[in-house]
Amino acid sequence: SSSSSSSSSSSEMDFKTYLDLVLAFEHVDHPVAVAYFFRLLDLNKDGRLDANAIHFFFRDVADRLRDDGFDAPTTADVVDEIFDMVKPRHPRFVTLHDLRASKQAHTVIAMLVDVAGFLAYDNREHLMQGLHDEDDF
Repeated sequence: SSSSSSSSSSSEMDFKTYLDLVLAFEHVDHPVAVAYFFRLLDLNKDGRLDANAIHFFFRDVADRLRDDGFDAPTTADVVDEIFDMVKPRHPRFVTLHDLRASKQAHTVIAMLVDVAGFLAYDNREHLMQGLHDEDDF
């Protein structure tokens, strides 16, 4: 067992990297966390999230949704929803600036990396209706 922070396998993460990820998840609306997740989601490392990157990440979320008995939307629908929410300056990709300016970064990140986050987004109308129903009492 080695205490070195470098791993022999690129699929493993060291403890510091794990802590960075946990902190980013816990503070996903913070600008530093948004930048952290953007770097992870930016598959081509070109400062752009395109439909291919969204597909790559949402595919795993969709698989988990189906495994858990939920209907999963098509990736094309999720791409359209994300572009509609963010309203990027360019029609084919989202930049970090676009994501921050949209005020939807936390929602987009949750949709792409967290099944529970996607379900919260997908059921937002139902959840909001429940909150309004509770206000009636």
